[in-house]
Amino acid sequence: MRGIIGQLKFIRGIIHKILYAKKINFICATGDLGFQTYLNFGYKLEKIFHWGYFVNSKISGVYKRENSIVYVGRLNSNKNIARFSSFFIQNKGLGFDKLFIVGDGEHKEEINNLVNPNENSCQVILLGRLSSQETYDVISKSKLLILPSTDDGWGVVVNEALLSGTPVIASSSVGASVLLGEGYRGEIFQTNNFTNLKQVIDKWAVKKISLDDNLRIKNWADNNISPEKAASYFVDIIEFIYSKKEESPVAPWRM
Repeated sequence: MRGIIGQLKFIRGIIHKILYAKKINFICATGDLGFQTYLNFGYKLEKIFHWGYFVNSKISGVYKRENSIVYVGRLNSNKNIARFSSFFIQNKGLGFDKLFIVGDGEHKEEINNLVNPNENSCQVILLGRLSSQETYDVISKSKLLILPSTDDGWGVVVNEALLSGTPVIASSSVGASVLLGEGYRGEIFQTNNFTNLKQVIDKWAVKKISLDDNLRIKNWADNNISPEKAASYFVDIIEFIYSKKEESPVAPWRM
């Protein structure tokens, strides 16, 4: 935890542990950072389980992709999307034709100033707020989803992208980056390191992604991060804690 606020939160966590640890049978911690934080507070490893956020898929298949990147979320400092939009323009699209931005927030005007419909090499297209289904449609027709956050507890849009068969580039500060293992579902870059980010995007810009590749991503997501799979995993946790089963359950997305 960084800075004075981070230290105060750490002290608060230690106090809560002293006061309540004996009453806590288990903890479901979101993301690797959340898991490590509870370990740092002093909770026993066997009481902490990896957890996340889970959403239903709204896409039944996979679709032909545009040569585009999509961002979905708040337009604020934590999400870092204004900086990425400027970086996208400065680098002539990083090998992509379009950057679709879905969302609203205090950086809307800053991003809007980058929108140039007459630009032939690349475009930033600000779509504003969309319905859930409209958002899925944009994600499912883009080659990549980007989440360049400087601070993001989870980032459920990562789930939505994977459930749509869309690979994800996310910063190391995004909790849901734990879903991007094995290489084919996306990649993680070091938070705020745009040199590293450019290396990652350059690699994916030239990477050929077939519909079979998209379907592989979607099938993995359907089988490992669906609400039904999370519920089954939670039941396994309950049975392990209260039925004293010997083998601790493993989060399905970590198998």
